[in-house]
Amino acid sequence: MSLLFTGSPKVHSIPRHVLVQKMLEENNFLIKIIKYYQNRGRAIEVHQLLQVLHRNMILLGSIADEIYNISSNDAPNSTTSSDEQTSGTQDTGSSDDQQVQSNT
Repeated sequence: MSLLFTGSPKVHSIPRHVLVQKMLEENNFLIKIIKYYQNRGRAIEVHQLLQVLHRNMILLGSIADEIYNISSNDAPNSTTSSDEQTSGTQDTGSSDDQQVQSNT
């Protein structure tokens, strides 16, 4: 059974990078066992192990999404920066127009 889905309270105290590494190692082991069972025609065991592997992959994907979203929020938003630059340019352009109009 997968480390995370055992319900053990110890899992929550494990640092995330250690948990991810353990899950990757477990997935590697699961893939080897799945291959072994497939070669022997043990479809029921293969199906059960594929379900565990799938759960692990979904969890790893959600962790990756969470990390990506956190790092995206920390980085300055390039759209906002370019909008600010554009609005600043528009203000300068309109003041130039006002100067031209006042000179005529």
